[in-house]
Amino acid sequence: MSKRSDTKTAYAKPWLSYQEQLAQLKVRGLSVTDDEKALDNFKAGATFQNAVELYVFDKKLRIHLLNSFCAFLRGSFNLKTVSVKLHGRSHVPSQHFIRPARIS
Repeated sequence: MSKRSDTKTAYAKPWLSYQEQLAQLKVRGLSVTDDEKALDNFKAGATFQNAVELYVFDKKLRIHLLNSFCAFLRGSFNLKTVSVKLHGRSHVPSQHFIRPARIS
């Protein structure tokens, strides 16, 4: 088991403006086609928690829509089965469709 150290270390990362952060991300491999648009899309007051909540909401929405679509498909299959069964009952061939001479 490791012991937690009670010594505190100073935060060593410098403050960066949005332009400097964007430049750093580009150096690290982020592909940006329009710097101005990338900087304009920043929402003031946005937090990481907002991003997590949006991700969770999106995931739940996708699952709900997928489940709803699967239920719709199950219902449509059931509807087809019932309609074929009802159609078959109401359109029973009568004797004049059967020609015993041609059956053998």
